[in-house]
Amino acid sequence: MNKVLFIILAVACSLYARAEVVDKVLAIVSEEPILQSDLVKLRQQLRSDKIQDELFTINKNELLKDDKKAMEFLIEERILKSEIKRQNLEVTKEAVDDEINKIQRRNKISRAQLREALKAQGTNFADYLDYIKERMERQAVIQQSITSKIRISEEDINAHYLEKYGKSKKHAFQYTLSHILFRKGDAAKNAQETYNKIKEGKNFEELAAQNSEDPNFTSGGSLGKFKSGEVMKEIENAVANLEPGDITPPVKTQMGVHIIKVNEKKLIPSPDYEAKKSQIQAELTNKALKEQFRFWIEQKKKETFIKINS
Repeated sequence: MNKVLFIILAVACSLYARAEVVDKVLAIVSEEPILQSDLVKLRQQLRSDKIQDELFTINKNELLKDDKKAMEFLIEERILKSEIKRQNLEVTKEAVDDEINKIQRRNKISRAQLREALKAQGTNFADYLDYIKERMERQAVIQQSITSKIRISEEDINAHYLEKYGKSKKHAFQYTLSHILFRKGDAAKNAQETYNKIKEGKNFEELAAQNSEDPNFTSGGSLGKFKSGEVMKEIENAVANLEPGDITPPVKTQMGVHIIKVNEKKLIPSPDYEAKKSQIQAELTNKALKEQFRFWIEQKKKETFIKINS
């Protein structure tokens, strides 16, 4: 009897030891443990393609093979969950159910059909509910901490449009320009000397006030706003490839010799621009979101107690 009891105890101790190995604490993140079983579960989900997260920019092969990379991923997940709790953004069962109803309406299916579709993919409905809850909570914390602070300006959209489509299409612009005009004596020589001073760091507006021979001179040498085709061809050609803040070398026209400063340059919206504007804004927002998320999560890592066990 004692021998049998000893064998049972030995087996039980062996199983307990194995359980300890399986659920070994790999790390602590804000008092929350990351267990060996969490790592196993992560890799099971990766193999079944159940983890899809654009923000984390997952490299599936890296996470499957590299324990360090997988641990970084799990740490970042724990930090997100911790932020959800800290900001009181946990989603209720009712909110999850509402979201499921929206999914059903969008796909024009019943709850039973949704369950069947998930089953066919090898996904348990309870796991799907957990996935929806986690996704909603992540969206909430990201909206609160990151998305609400992202601003994509019209200038950002213009610049991206020109970078992407500028060479393939002809575009019209509106310029805000200033100039210094030389008309008397050796105008070309005087213009070149003044241009050299600007290149050395002298203030354009001050030099304009001191040197411009424009009879209609206004503060800073302002010429006002012009659309493509509304200004002298020599000036338009000189500023065509410049950006705001850029200054031309001396430009000769029928009026004299000019040094031109581009104060503003705005794309005049075309039908093609308007058609692509929403898409470009979405691209820029997505790019900014990923960049800001990376910055945010790295900052949170610095602020969070993290202990990785060897």
